[in-house]
Amino acid sequence: MLTHIGTETLTTQRLILRRITVDDANNMFANWATDEKVTKYLAWDIHESVEETTEILKKWVADYDNQETYHWVIAYDGTIIGTINLHNISSAHERCELGYCIGSIWWNRGIVTEAVGAVVRFAFDKLNAHKVHAQGKSTL
Repeated sequence: MLTHIGTETLTTQRLILRRITVDDANNMFANWATDEKVTKYLAWDIHESVEETTEILKKWVADYDNQETYHWVIAYDGTIIGTINLHNISSAHERCELGYCIGSIWWNRGIVTEAVGAVVRFAFDKLNAHKVHAQGKSTL
């Protein structure tokens, strides 16, 4: 069985991974929710307004009431540039799926690799997961 503890702040050499807040709406809207290069790989469409982003963040913040929610913003150099999460969690099978997105201007800098390393360590060390996997979205 997994040991659920909820989303905790994680830090790496360059990053702070922390809980999402509604105050992150403007940065999310500007840095990745309106980035067509990013949203084509996501389950949701490009945001049309910061109000749309705010409504989604309200739902995500409310999810923190559940100790099985693991959703972080990625802060790099003091700027919120994306999110990373664990979802499709199976306590019985001791596994979870990892998902992430960051604004395209931050691609190819090793940022996601660093964030994934921190979250995978968290999953294995804190949740006692035995398997963490990721699945890409088909663009066909």
